[in-house]
Amino acid sequence: METSNLRVGLVGLGQMGKLYKQTIDDYSEAEVKLIISEKYESEPNENISSIKTSEIYSNSLENIRGKIDVLIVTTPEWIRYEIIEKLSELEIPILIDKPLASSYEEAQKLFKLSK
Repeated sequence: METSNLRVGLVGLGQMGKLYKQTIDDYSEAEVKLIISEKYESEPNENISSIKTSEIYSNSLENIRGKIDVLIVTTPEWIRYEIIEKLSELEIPILIDKPLASSYEEAQKLFKLSK
């Protein structure tokens, strides 16, 4: 019986996003299927075209339902809440890189979104 790879979505392509991407690429049972990043437009010289993934979105959270099994969010904590609020509507597991939030109150809101 053939098993399928875990389809991963990556939100953020900064230093940590690239590290997660490299780690997932080294793991044979998972595959980054899409990346959502503002850097795609703001830093075109970063050679993002060399990233092997099926789709790269520039800051868009639309049309990703059904394409991934899990999301990893590596954006800076001061912009995370809005992104995670939108992503929570997809009802898929989300791994959030530390720190979780920029304040205790924001962390509580994120916790409520996870229910």
